[in-house]
Amino acid sequence: MALSWAWLALLLGAVGAGAALVALLIAPPRYEPPAFAGAAGMVAMSGWGLVLLSARHGSVGAAVLSGALGLAAFLGGYLLAASMLPLLARSAPPAPLPRVEGDPARSPAYVLLSRAEPERYHPRWAAATVAEVSGSGSMFVPVALLPFLFAAQKARYRLAQGRSPARQTVLGLAQRSARALGVPEVRVAWCEPPGSLAEAVHAAAQAGCSRIVVATLAVAEGHPEERAKMALDALKPGEAGLEILYTQPMWSSERLAGLVAGRASSFADGSPEAGVTLVMEAQPPAWEGAHEEFDRQEAAFAGRVRTLIAEGGVPGERIRTAWADWRTPDVTETVRHLAALGCERVAVVPAGFPTETLVTMLDLARGAELARTEAAVQLLPPWGNDPAVAEELVSRMREAASGRSE
Repeated sequence: MALSWAWLALLLGAVGAGAALVALLIAPPRYEPPAFAGAAGMVAMSGWGLVLLSARHGSVGAAVLSGALGLAAFLGGYLLAASMLPLLARSAPPAPLPRVEGDPARSPAYVLLSRAEPERYHPRWAAATVAEVSGSGSMFVPVALLPFLFAAQKARYRLAQGRSPARQTVLGLAQRSARALGVPEVRVAWCEPPGSLAEAVHAAAQAGCSRIVVATLAVAEGHPEERAKMALDALKPGEAGLEILYTQPMWSSERLAGLVAGRASSFADGSPEAGVTLVMEAQPPAWEGAHEEFDRQEAAFAGRVRTLIAEGGVPGERIRTAWADWRTPDVTETVRHLAALGCERVAVVPAGFPTETLVTMLDLARGAELARTEAAVQLLPPWGNDPAVAEELVSRMREAASGRSE
C-alpha cells in the first residue's frame, strides 16, 4: 500500500508540477505567488514519492528509473497544460442584436474602433494575439514554446512598469470627440473581445439607436479591423433594423499628416544636419494577400508626411521610412543609414501609431539604442490624445453620419 502511495505521489506530483509551471509562466503578476506555491507543492509531493521509492527498492537503478518516470510525467503535464492555452482565446459568441425601429430624427450613435492593447497583461489577450499570428501562417509556434510566448508578453509589460497607456488614450479621444459632437458618449470598441465592436453595437441598439457610426482609429485598416467587422456582420445588423456607417481609415488625413510632420519639423528646426525616421506598423506577410490596401495606405500616409517635412526644410534623402516589425528596413538600420549620411541628430517618429504602445515604448527605443551611432537620437511621441486627432475623428464621423465619404 505504501508503495502504491509513493508511485501516486511521484506521478501526480510530477504531472501537477508540469501544469503548475505553465500556470506560473502565463499567470498575471498578482497570481504568480499562488502559482509558485502550487508548483512548489507539486514538486515536493513528487520528490517525496521519489524518496520513498528509492528507499523501498534500495538501488541506484530503481532511483534512476523512478526519476525518469517522474520527468516523463512532468513533461506530460507541461505539454497537456500548454496544449490547452489556445482555448483561452475563445470567447462567448455575442448576443443577438435586438430589433430596433428606426427614428430618422434621432442622432446616430458613435463608436470608436481601436486595436489598442490592454492596459495590463492578461493571458486571454496574449492567447488571442498568438492565435491570430500563428493562425495566419506567419509564424509556427510549437506547443512546448507557447507558455514562453505568454511569459514574454508579461515581461514586456513589466518593462513598461506594468501597464500600457494605449487604451486610456483611446478613451480620452472618445471623450474629447463626444464633447465636440455634442453627444453623451462615443462608445469605444476593441478589435478583440471583451469590449468588441459587436458588443458596442449591441449596447447602442439596446439604447434604441438604429444608425451607428463606426470610426476606425488607424492609418490603415487590416486584419484585426476586418475580423471585428466580420463578427458584427455575422449578427446581421440589417435584419435587426440597424444601419452601420463606417468611416475610412485615416491614411488620407492632411490634418494628421500635418500633426506628425509638424513635430518632426520642430525637432529638425531647419537644421540640414537633422534626419527623420518615419516608423510605420506593417502587417504579417500572410495577411498581405487579403489586405493589399493596408500596405498601400501606410505607404501613402508616410509619403504625405515625408513631403510635408521636406517642405519644412529637411532634405528628402534625410527622411527615411522604417517598419516596426515584419518588414525591412527596421529602426536600427535606418538610424545607422541616416548617421552615415552625416546626420548629427535623428528623430524616430512613430508616424503610423495613434497611441503609445509597448512597441513604441520598448521596441522603437531599443531599436534606436542598438544603432549605436554618434548621432543624437530622439524618440518622438505618437499621435496621442491631441486635439487634431479628435478633430479628424469628429470630421469623419459627421461625414459618415450625413452620408458623405472621403
